[in-house]
This record gives sequence, C-alpha cells and structure tokens, in this order.
Amino acid sequence: MTATTDTIRLIEFPPGGPVSGTDALYGDQGSGEVRLTADDISGYANAVGVQSSKYAFMKLVDNPLASMTRDGAVRSSEPHLKAGLLDITVIGAKPGKYYRLEWYGNGTTAFGTPNYQMLFSEYDATTYATNSASNSRPIIALNDVRSSAVTDNAVGPIVNGVVTRYFNGPKDSSIAFLVTYDTNVFAGAGVIQANLPGGSGYCHIIDPSCYRPFPVSLIPAASGAGTNAVFPLAYSLVGGVLTYAMRLSGTYDIKLTFGPVGNNSLNNYGNVYVAPHSGTPPSVTNRDWLQVCNAGSDWLGPYVIEAVNNPDPSQSGRSGYFTGGSHGTTNQESGGNPTARCLSYQMTIDGAALDPAVAVISGTCREIVISLVNNIQPNNALREVLQEAYLLKITAGATEVLYRNTPLEQVKIKKHYGLQICASGFQSSVHFVNGWAQGRQTISAGVNLNAGPYSSNPNVYWIACRGQYGDVAMWIDSSFGIVPARPIDPTQTAGIFQPYSGAGKAYEVMVLSTTGVIYNPGAGYMFRGGYVWGSNLSNDQNVDCSFRYTDNGAIRYAVTFSFAASASVVLSAQDRNRSLSYVSGTGDAFAFADVTTVSAQKYGVVNVSVG
Repeated sequence: MTATTDTIRLIEFPPGGPVSGTDALYGDQGSGEVRLTADDISGYANAVGVQSSKYAFMKLVDNPLASMTRDGAVRSSEPHLKAGLLDITVIGAKPGKYYRLEWYGNGTTAFGTPNYQMLFSEYDATTYATNSASNSRPIIALNDVRSSAVTDNAVGPIVNGVVTRYFNGPKDSSIAFLVTYDTNVFAGAGVIQANLPGGSGYCHIIDPSCYRPFPVSLIPAASGAGTNAVFPLAYSLVGGVLTYAMRLSGTYDIKLTFGPVGNNSLNNYGNVYVAPHSGTPPSVTNRDWLQVCNAGSDWLGPYVIEAVNNPDPSQSGRSGYFTGGSHGTTNQESGGNPTARCLSYQMTIDGAALDPAVAVISGTCREIVISLVNNIQPNNALREVLQEAYLLKITAGATEVLYRNTPLEQVKIKKHYGLQICASGFQSSVHFVNGWAQGRQTISAGVNLNAGPYSSNPNVYWIACRGQYGDVAMWIDSSFGIVPARPIDPTQTAGIFQPYSGAGKAYEVMVLSTTGVIYNPGAGYMFRGGYVWGSNLSNDQNVDCSFRYTDNGAIRYAVTFSFAASASVVLSAQDRNRSLSYVSGTGDAFAFADVTTVSAQKYGVVNVSVG
C-alpha cells in the first residue's frame, strides 16, 4: 500500500451469502460495508487475521507491486499477480535496495512434486532503471524453501482461499517475505513468471512502502544489564514464526524456527540452520547460515487415533492414518484436508507476554515460554475427539516439554510418538540409551533402527542423535505421567529411527498398541521431557555423550556412560562454585573448577543436578 488514500473494502455478507453480480459487489452494501484506509490497518495480512466465513476482500489497487522503469523499459503488470496479491511485507529490507517477486510455482510438477514456492530477488535501486543486473542477487531461489503445498509456511488458516505465507531462506535469513494472496485467482493458471525479459511483470517491484527494517526489541534489557547486554538466546518473532539462535558447540551456533507448519498449520519446530560463530554473540542474522532441515515433518508428534463411537463410514479407507501434527486426511504433510485445529498459541519472552499473531520483535533473552492448545480429529471421522496441550520452556541449548491430552469423547489410541527429532545434519549415528545395542548405532540409508523389544528394553528415556555439527537428544521423565507404564506391545519398541531420504527421524514412543488403548472422556494422560542441542561435554572415552539442560526449571547435566567408570565433565561457567547432587551415580559434591568428576556404577545415564 503506497498511500493512506488507498483503500480496501471488508464486506460483511448477509446470511445468505454474497449478493450476485460484480456490479452489486462493488456497489453500496449499506451497513454491511466497512471501508478501511491504510491508516486503519497495517496491511491486508492483519485484516486476514479477523476474516471469517462471512467476510471477503475486494482488491481495488495494483499494490503491493509498483511499476518501474527497468533497463530502459516499462512493462505491463502480470495479470494474476495484479489481481491476486493482497499484500507483501519485506521484513529486513536493506536501504537503497528494491525487491521483486520473480516467480510463483502455483503447483507446477515440472520438477517432480508439486511446487508452490515463490522466488524473490534484491536489486540496487540506483541502477535498476538502466542496468538491473548490476549488484542484484537472489534472496530465495528454487528449492531454498520447502513448498510442496500452499499450506507450507502458511501463517494461520486459509479462509475463503486467502492465505498468508512466510518465506525465509538460507541465502540471507535476515530478509523475509510475508505474502497474502487469494489462491482462487491463481487456480488453473500454471506457473506465474514475472522474470522473463519483455514479459508482463518484468519491470514491477514490491512497492517500497511495503519494506520494513529488521525489527528491534521492544522488551527492555534486564535490570542493570545495560543496552549492550548479551543473553544466551537471540530471537525474532514475525508473522507468528519464532526464530531463535544459540550456541551449539565451540564452533557452531544453531538456529531454529517455531511456528505454523504442515497441513494443519499447528505450531511446531520447523527449519534448522547451523553456522560458525567465530566467538561472537548469538544472532539470528549475523551469520552465514546453512539450512540443514526443512519445516514440515513433526517434532511434537501426531496420533493414530480412532473414535470408539459413531465412526464415519466414508472415512473407512483411512484406517491406520496419522492425524494431528502435520498430517492431513491423506496421511501426508500436504494434500487433503486438515485433521487438527489450533485453539491457542501464546508466548512470553523473559516474562513479557506477547501475541505471536501480531507481535513483530527481536532481541536477546534468557527464556522463551510457549503454550499451545490444539484439537485433534480421529482417522475414522471428521470431528474433533481429543484436545492436546503443550507447555514449552526454551533456554540456552534446551527445550523443556510438558504435555497433557484430554479426550473429548471415548477414543482408542494405537500410536503416539510423543517427541520426535528431525535429524538432518545430525544423523551419522543414534544411541537409544538402555536399548538392546547398549551403545551407539550407525545410521545407514534404508536401514530402520530401534531400541529393541519393549519387553526387555523398557527403560529407554534418552535418544541421542549425532552428526557432523554436533548432537541433538530428546528425553522423557521416567517417573511422570504415562511413562512408567507406557502401553507399548511387548514385541514393539520404545525408540525408533527411520532414515528417510535426506532427513532421518527419531521417535520417542508413548503408545504403540496393535489393538489400541481406550481412553474415556476427560481421562487422558501426561508426559514431560524435552530436547537438548549441543556437543559432548566430556572428552573421556568412557562417556558416549553428555549434555547440559533444564528439568523443571533446575539445571542438570546428563552424562551417558558406556559402562561402569569415572569421567571428567566440563561445566558451564555459571555452574561453577555451586553444589552438585546425583541420580544413578556419584561424583564431586561441589563444583570447584571448570570440570567435575562423575562416576557410574553401570551403563546408562547419570543425572547431575546443580544446586
């Protein structure tokens, strides 16, 4: 939107639906019509957030694209972009630069799977009119962003065909594009190409009034910290997507995204990046980030769940399908219809409450807390039968997870892989601690790995993946909720690794029952656990892996021994000169120096609590 005189019209239709005829729609609808100027809203995307089944948009201007002279010529608008684009916000736009939407796949299968990606480039504003190629660069190129469905990278639900999508790629993650468009306009149109010299749309740029600098923090530094405070987490929150970065090792930082992903647009972990940090403080932008994992597959897991009563015969072909997480009615991460719905997505950063849907903010912090509530459908009906709730507490190197479900009617759960790891970049080997192998297993293409039969290996509470950049692990509390007596068939397993092409996954199993487990209304189950990212804190050959993490707010170290032995473990600076206590092992009672001695009586994990 280029001026405050530009308007959109938000039309509230009567109960019978819109009046027929284009002229009638553009005509005066009386009290049902609300006119909004650019001063009234910050963009079409904000209006989409309040749209319901009785609202629709009438696009009256050519924005958010602007016609410009390029290489001495001016071209006409690309008709689909002119009619269908409602808003584009360029987040992190650089001074003196123009940005263009070059291409939209619109479902093309020319590259194999359907492609719904948008490609964007940056140009020098001073040379665009005469030599646009000078100092230009791609910001998001083909295959930079997972986009096999229009729901990929969507922010919120699609309403009446209107979708808002967030594009942020590895070439320059400091620049992102928030695009709102009407998919109905593009239906059946094929690839939209605005990058052909001489073709329509070739000269148009995203209007500079849509450019936004990278957001600055709205949360003040902690008392006494000063304006140059360095906290262990660097973060940004834009368009409902949280991006945060932290130390992974002495060499690498890691950056993760959390926000709407998959067919259901449920909030989950998404993209994962790594980059050398060269000793500089964590940053979401000031790095040469390499994307190692794409959004789409679950971390917070889905279910194989059935309604016990009144199944829908039309859904009988979906027996065994997963629902919830990223899975739609086709059992895939794209295609079909949603099988879950987000009811609540809330966030606090160092105690300051934010609305993720509208907040635009970045900074550094010590802790991010996220609460989620979702409703889940079964695979044998199209109604919601289960409510799940998560509380995630993100700190440096770790995320605590508290989970609870509540059946809304009688349900049968056959599978629930509660926590999962998308292990791309961390998939050279996996260790199911207390599993049958009693150590690390090498990951090979096409070879599924597991912890062994549950009847003889029930105590698998840590699963640790390792790759070229470091380690990522997940854990569950062995004494809490469903975990002490997980309903897993004796011949099934508590831990799984499946080496999918390019992106293997590890699974910490909560329920795995051939016949299923029946849960009555209101009587679900809970578990608690979390994720840890880092590198081995011990160089001792007796230690397979060791991590620093948080457990119920307390600082702990998990040290995995290959057998009964003693070893030295490096402590974080803030944990020195503090008392230490132990579970399943022994060691120094006080942390006098930068290392402490830990001893194990057998193979397994020794937990060290910092007083």
